[in-house]
Amino acid sequence: MQEYPSNYIICQTVFTVKIQGWVEMTLRVISSAEIDAQNKLIAALNADNELRSLATPVTQTTDSDKKDDLMNALLKYIPVTIVVGYTFLDSVFRAVTPVPETVWMASFVALLILAFILTYQITAGSEIPIAAMLEGKESVKKAIADWQAIIRNQRIKQSVIAVIAFAGYVMCLGGPFTSLSWWQAYYGSVALVFATVLIAIIAAKDLLAS
Repeated sequence: MQEYPSNYIICQTVFTVKIQGWVEMTLRVISSAEIDAQNKLIAALNADNELRSLATPVTQTTDSDKKDDLMNALLKYIPVTIVVGYTFLDSVFRAVTPVPETVWMASFVALLILAFILTYQITAGSEIPIAAMLEGKESVKKAIADWQAIIRNQRIKQSVIAVIAFAGYVMCLGGPFTSLSWWQAYYGSVALVFATVLIAIIAAKDLLAS
């Protein structure tokens, strides 16, 4: 039987950064009374075999479930407008006979470009009106300029991630690539995995920082 660790604590942290704006942070603090109550619950579960078996159900993860998890991981990086737009076009192109291969592929490329542009615009946020406060303070102005450069780089990085995620998502579904003579169905799964790993590499520093 699986044992629950005595130091098992659930904590929820929400950290939101408004680009070129204020930083908002919401932290749910766990009280000592809540920790004690949770430890007592864990002890009760471990002491009762029947409850423990109910609390640790055995589930099997299929290849389809794993694929869905990876696709969901990519979707969170793609603007909703792009996903909805592509889903609509995908259904339209699949219903046409013969399949408009060139138009389908051109639409995919156009949406890739739009995904970059839209993500860059979305992450712009609102600027802080502090220009008037910085007159005559060159050191502060330089610090602000450096900070804005970092933010701009982050916006570009996020936009690149959106493009990679969208490309991996579409290739996993098949999309316009199914009309290519050399395309194999399993290529989509390969693209999905590599897109997920590539995004993780690009965003690794930010994930560690958070």
